[in-house]
Amino acid sequence: MENTPENHSPSADPSTAPSSDIPKIKREYSFLNIPVAGTGLLSAILVIVLGWAFVYLTTSSFLGQVLSFASFVTPIFGVALVLGFTLAAVGPAFYIGLKRGWKTFLLILIAEFFWYIILLLASYPFAVKYGGHMMNGIY
Repeated sequence: MENTPENHSPSADPSTAPSSDIPKIKREYSFLNIPVAGTGLLSAILVIVLGWAFVYLTTSSFLGQVLSFASFVTPIFGVALVLGFTLAAVGPAFYIGLKRGWKTFLLILIAEFFWYIILLLASYPFAVKYGGHMMNGIY
């Protein structure tokens, strides 16, 4: 059967159908969603790596040498540290949240918290055995 103007139904063609006939796509919000879980894991890893870098820099002699002759670096280092942790913790969730909505943003932050706890608990035996002084500031 040909698609002629006589036998053409307007509701059969989505471009000519009224907006009430087009089904709305319902977005599913879940922790098991790959972008939510993946972004939460990425944020948790970034926060942990920044924490390890902070502990290393404050316990190593490198930062002491820099700060001994340049006291103006301390406030800059503090501001950079706060901005770095904020960007690592909220940045990926904010980026995905702009595209998918505020509920996804909140889910990513909650997933990040759970990933952070899981990663810290999983790395504790390794940190105690091999970490030495670097891990004392985090645990």
